[in-house]
Amino acid sequence: MVVLGRSDRVSECGLLSLQVLSRASVGSSSFMRLYTLLWKVLMVHTDRSGGEPVKARDADGGSFGSVSYSLGSGPGSVTPSQFTINKDSGQICTTVSLDRDQGPPSYDFTVTAVDGGGLSSVAYVRVDLQDINDNRPAFYPQHYAVSLSTQSSPGTSVIRVTAHDPDAGKNGRVTYRTAPGGGSPFFTLNKDTGVISLSRSLHGKANSVIAMVISAQDGGGLTAPVNARVNISIVAGLVAPPVFEQAQYFFTVSEDALRGTQVGAVRASTKNGISKDISYTICSGDPTGYFTVDPETGVLRTSLPLDHEAQPTLELEIQAQSGTPPAFGQTRVRIAVADVNDNAPVFIPSSSESLIVPEDARMGTVVYKIQAEDPDSGPNGVLTFDLISSSAHRTFSVDRGSGEIRLIGSLSYESVPRYDLQVVAKDMGAPQLSATFTLVVHVQAENSQGPVFDTLTYRVELKEGTPLNTRFLQVRALNRDGGATVGIGTSAPLAYHLQPDGDAAGFGIAPDSGWLFVKSALDREVKEVYLLTVLATAGRGRLKKTGSATVRVSVTDENDNSPRFTQDRAFLTVRENLPAGTGFGRVSASDRDAGLNGRLSYRLLHPDRHFQINSHTGEISTRLSLDREHQSSYQLIVVAQDSGTPPRSATGTAFITVLDENDNAPAFAHSRPGREIFMQVLEGQPSGILLGTVTAKDPDEGENGTVFYSMSGPRAERFSLHPITGELHSSSLLTHAERPDYSFTVLATDRGSPPQSSTATLRIQLPKHPKQQLGHGRPVIAMHWPALAWNTDDESRPLVKCTFAWHELNVPPYEAAERKWVPHKWTSSSSAKVESLLHREKSQTEGGVACIYHHVLSSTKASTTTKLVSVSMNPVEGAKPGSIIGSVWSPDIQTVPEAGLVTYSVVGGTDQDGTFVVDRQTGDVYLARELDFERAPRYTLQIEVDDFSTLLPKSHFVTLEIDVQDSNDHSPQFPEDPITIVVPENLEPGSSVYTFQATDKDGSGPNSEISYSIIQQWPSSPDLLILDPSTGVMTLGHMLDHESTSSFMLVVQATDSALDESQRRRGTVTARVFVTDVNDNAPVFTSPTAVSVMEDQPVGFVLLYIMAQDLDQGENGRVSYRIQDGNAEGKFSLNPSTGKHALHDVDPI
Repeated sequence: MVVLGRSDRVSECGLLSLQVLSRASVGSSSFMRLYTLLWKVLMVHTDRSGGEPVKARDADGGSFGSVSYSLGSGPGSVTPSQFTINKDSGQICTTVSLDRDQGPPSYDFTVTAVDGGGLSSVAYVRVDLQDINDNRPAFYPQHYAVSLSTQSSPGTSVIRVTAHDPDAGKNGRVTYRTAPGGGSPFFTLNKDTGVISLSRSLHGKANSVIAMVISAQDGGGLTAPVNARVNISIVAGLVAPPVFEQAQYFFTVSEDALRGTQVGAVRASTKNGISKDISYTICSGDPTGYFTVDPETGVLRTSLPLDHEAQPTLELEIQAQSGTPPAFGQTRVRIAVADVNDNAPVFIPSSSESLIVPEDARMGTVVYKIQAEDPDSGPNGVLTFDLISSSAHRTFSVDRGSGEIRLIGSLSYESVPRYDLQVVAKDMGAPQLSATFTLVVHVQAENSQGPVFDTLTYRVELKEGTPLNTRFLQVRALNRDGGATVGIGTSAPLAYHLQPDGDAAGFGIAPDSGWLFVKSALDREVKEVYLLTVLATAGRGRLKKTGSATVRVSVTDENDNSPRFTQDRAFLTVRENLPAGTGFGRVSASDRDAGLNGRLSYRLLHPDRHFQINSHTGEISTRLSLDREHQSSYQLIVVAQDSGTPPRSATGTAFITVLDENDNAPAFAHSRPGREIFMQVLEGQPSGILLGTVTAKDPDEGENGTVFYSMSGPRAERFSLHPITGELHSSSLLTHAERPDYSFTVLATDRGSPPQSSTATLRIQLPKHPKQQLGHGRPVIAMHWPALAWNTDDESRPLVKCTFAWHELNVPPYEAAERKWVPHKWTSSSSAKVESLLHREKSQTEGGVACIYHHVLSSTKASTTTKLVSVSMNPVEGAKPGSIIGSVWSPDIQTVPEAGLVTYSVVGGTDQDGTFVVDRQTGDVYLARELDFERAPRYTLQIEVDDFSTLLPKSHFVTLEIDVQDSNDHSPQFPEDPITIVVPENLEPGSSVYTFQATDKDGSGPNSEISYSIIQQWPSSPDLLILDPSTGVMTLGHMLDHESTSSFMLVVQATDSALDESQRRRGTVTARVFVTDVNDNAPVFTSPTAVSVMEDQPVGFVLLYIMAQDLDQGENGRVSYRIQDGNAEGKFSLNPSTGKHALHDVDPI
């Protein structure tokens, strides 16, 4: 009986049947009989023994009758790693827990029995796993939704629920029932099929939802851990569900698509053709969650890495719902996962084998058939075979399609006792992938009576780094004359040695005992498999006989290599506004170690709220939607770590640049939403004068942020708006009499695709020169001059009182003419004197004033007064609290009133924060808060003036317009610092590299106009980078070279254009410019071009290490070697990775 062992742990397992299917014998060994074993245990230890092992019998006696056992591959399969066999006893054991539901239901392999004389017999074994009930049924999907019309007749099938159980037979048979409290009298459930059907009329149930809960149970009594929930929406008979444009959709997506890639879109609409209120969900077909659907747009995107080999197609069912209660429509979506050539060929059972061929074998004999597979599809999985061993081309050939190796020449043990055949298997994908198979052919001499080894091929594993002189295997040979090995019998002793070839240089053998030992350091990453030919000789001279065997030394891996990123600095780009979870690039690392030691996982050194990385693939995706205007670049530190013990790791940097989308419309700088841009223009000014500037800013980059202006409206031809600067000029003479105001629509449009725009209303007002009338209708002198108020001492001597509002240097208000007397009787000469007086006082002042009012008071009692409608003041921001910015005086006062007879009160306006205070007695306007142009550039105050100095009290309103003048109190600022810029080294001169954009919070005009300059560059390279001072566009001056300079550091300065250069403000930003590598350098040899070698050097002797250097980076700089010419006879070998140049097959000189 065969005893199977298991790992030392408790686990569920199946009933296993082991049966020998057939046998084939070579020589005198044969299996005794067929074996059948039924195995059902909960815990079996690997060291447990008992029962009868698999045995073969041999009629020979002594050493020739001793039998050893080994496992081999079955027909079209590899040797299963789940089983092992005791070499001496034939006991078969399991190495891992077996699970029929997760793995294959059966295993096929061979057991080979070899006797001491090298004769063997092979039996084919099949292991069938019999199922036990170790899985619960599981619903997919777990939630169901369907709509049903009230006009449906009983017996109508509504929906089917499905639960799956991977067990076999009765254990996998699922039945359904309604959970307690989860049924409905209107519906019945088929317990075998899971179909829910209508059982009675739905009259009166319109606009309701009936919920059901369904449970599932398998034949072994196990129930589903989560019940299915079904919502049946009952709709009125005339309500139609959403209808998809197609009953079935077909999409294709590549298996290497990044997460978040759009696959396609589905679209449904209601009976009325409306699609905006429909939502979409994936209701079945994707339990793993490879795809997501946008509930609003119906766009399908990838959400997990795809693998064509694991799942080449998916059939999704997508549901659309609309209305309340919802009505549902369905469609099917078939998604084909397109194959990419991501799998190299794999040889079965291993990438190297050895065999013995008699030297008298006939030409045309098939000596070996290579078995290889490639899991890719189509041309990516079609394999061809080519023999690349130049020394064997005349003796062996390989069929390109089948992989059969044939003998096409004669063999001679004396001439060539061994052939090392190398066959390359290539697929037909792009890029083409390949793998190399090595077959060692030992030529058996005709009528050879040389010693025979106990096995044809020895297999042994050694750890890399095994100490020198370590003994690892003792080979054993027997004389064919019946004698034994050394120390056994009386025959002449055998002598062992290794056939001198390339692989033998690293090993030695004790000639008397046959112990193999290590002579050179082993490094799996340099060479993983060594094929040694062990020779055993008996006798001397003409009686000397030789036998041979192959030793296959596999070097097992130690975790002695750290991961290495393909690029230490990866430069990635991602567009802003992409949905969360969108993948946009990968980082890649490799580890020269194998197995767990070379299995890499990725993580971010510091968790980031914007990005995440797939631990298996290295794909970087977004956690949330990005906004370039908020942050345009990111820097992530990525850690690649292997799975060795202890683990090794490496770090790399990912520089991520956010690409701009045209997602911002221009915004007018001095216009809030719903408010107009207001300009006052004096009438009578000449044509072509600058009236003002409209400014709109767009935070987008490049063309997306370049703004153009246009204007429309009645009489727009009277004005000219510059499309780039926004400057508004008059095109003709403007007068108040012709038109007192104009209203236009200004359009600001960017140059994005598609463009974005915004509008603002521009109102231009032409105020009339105020003309005041005195007693006899004479006009009062009116001038645009510092604000003029009125006062008088008595009726007999009128006076003019002038108050200047000084604006340039925050000088306090200045009274130029406190009490200037004029004749009390008004005459033309009096008018001239007053005008002269006023002009003289004006000439003594400087500064800009918006609108000034003055009045000459008459001594006549029947005077006529003129109401003052509006007053303008222009204080400069930064004026301190307590400062007087001007005064409001009543124009109706004939005499200087007593204190309190004229009062001034603020009754309205836009000053919500109490920035201004008006003196109730004098009308002086004070500052209560410091002015800030950027916070509020304009105020309006409504002031009520009450005059109680006459018998009939009078009152009127004054509108005070206060325009704050901007001062240069803000420095230009860049949105982020530092800035990362990535450019390829082959960028053409003149190309745009980057656009610097700084903002200045000062108002429009010179204070916010910015110029750019490079103030520092390291390393210095004149004219390499050219910066346009006005646009901030940096262009390339001449070619870059990554190998000479891989990065630059710039300091860019932004300076405003304040009129006073000493008052200009500046801001700086540091820019790091990384130059990425392109493959623009060829390798250059650095090793000698000639070498001398002594004759009679053994095969494998190293002649020279050929060295070449490539200045490029990463894969572009990785050099591989091959002999291009001069090695037609195959006398030399060259390692493609290390450049080791050695003797391969040299004829003695």
